[in-house]
Amino acid sequence: QSLQIWDDAMLAARLLALDPQGLGGAVLSAPAGLARDLWLQIFKGHCATETPWQKLPHSADESRILGGLDLSASLQSGKPVMQEGVLRQAHGGVLVCSMAERLPRRDYLTRIWDLALAARQAC
Repeated sequence: QSLQIWDDAMLAARLLALDPQGLGGAVLSAPAGLARDLWLQIFKGHCATETPWQKLPHSADESRILGGLDLSASLQSGKPVMQEGVLRQAHGGVLVCSMAERLPRRDYLTRIWDLALAARQAC
């Protein structure tokens, strides 16, 4: 049975790499360790080499996720300097949210997810 589960996981990795927007992403439910890391590595290997690949840091605040003013760079340059958020950096690619179920609930992320789903359904 575990071999069948792994085969299904490999098929999911290949299909997701072919049409990530069409499939709407994936939820990988596995404990941290070899199986999860291997699946991510295999999935990444099936993706086009130019595919953006970002990890969402657990400590990321709203400006790191959505983008915003880079305060230290702005103070150094004497003019406003904007910083891209992780979502923008991952646009058209992959955003890995390890242990997403443990991330604090953030209303703005829920709204973004809802907007993304609505836009997908409108197509």
